[in-house]
Amino acid sequence: MGRGRHHLHRRRLAAKPGQPASLLCDHERSGGGLRKSRHQPVPGQLPPKRPLRADDNLLTEADIDQVIKGTLRVFIRLGLLDPATNNPYAAIGADSEPKPWNTPEHKAVARLVTQKSIVLLKNSENLLPLDKTKIKSIAVIGPFADEILLDWYSGTPPYTVTPLQGIRDKVGPGVIVNFATNNADGEAVKLAKAADVVIVCVGNHPTGGLTNWGKVALPSYGKEAVDRKSIKLEDEKLIKQIYRAKFQHHRRASFPVFHTPSTGPKNTFRPSST
Repeated sequence: MGRGRHHLHRRRLAAKPGQPASLLCDHERSGGGLRKSRHQPVPGQLPPKRPLRADDNLLTEADIDQVIKGTLRVFIRLGLLDPATNNPYAAIGADSEPKPWNTPEHKAVARLVTQKSIVLLKNSENLLPLDKTKIKSIAVIGPFADEILLDWYSGTPPYTVTPLQGIRDKVGPGVIVNFATNNADGEAVKLAKAADVVIVCVGNHPTGGLTNWGKVALPSYGKEAVDRKSIKLEDEKLIKQIYRAKFQHHRRASFPVFHTPSTGPKNTFRPSST
């Protein structure tokens, strides 16, 4: 089979309760070092496979019983093992029934969950919360300010509210809310100078901005299959432009908001560098 083959310790393959699973390589047959062998996967090719057999002794029936209990418990509680006629949850969302996720009660829960997921990193001079009775105009700026960014785990939301729409709904018709995606032709800076408050929405795109699973559009983007190559946002230039433009007029009038669509939190802070 080849001297350089790495053998898995079968006795360590099955994870014990409360312990992480681990795979250990047997180095004895390779002289204590990691040697390349014909059994290692070749780039672009899958390693050879064979069906697992009961006599491999990798898992016992008791191991399977232990880990499947939680799954079966949820199945039973949700009625997934019952016929639809005997399942109290089967009619939820049916055409003849009201959609519960559209009720005010469920919307309130969704709002509460969203509020609890927000992480406030910094609140200089107690700028937040804003008092809309003292604000006449707001500039909302950024590429994600008027978007809902979904990923593979988002499902299909029954309704959506972008940051821009949410701000307009919250302050009402008595406050002017202007919007710019970027500073093309100086538009963002112009709006920032004229507004009492500036909110900047930038951050990581949850799917990397591309349909290719293994690639992302910008170095600062990261997702399930791709690590970030840079911790510096490409939008920092925009943030600093807004910061300089606004704070030349009124020090308490502007605060950037980092909106990170992949995780949900909106992080508010004042840039230390201008």
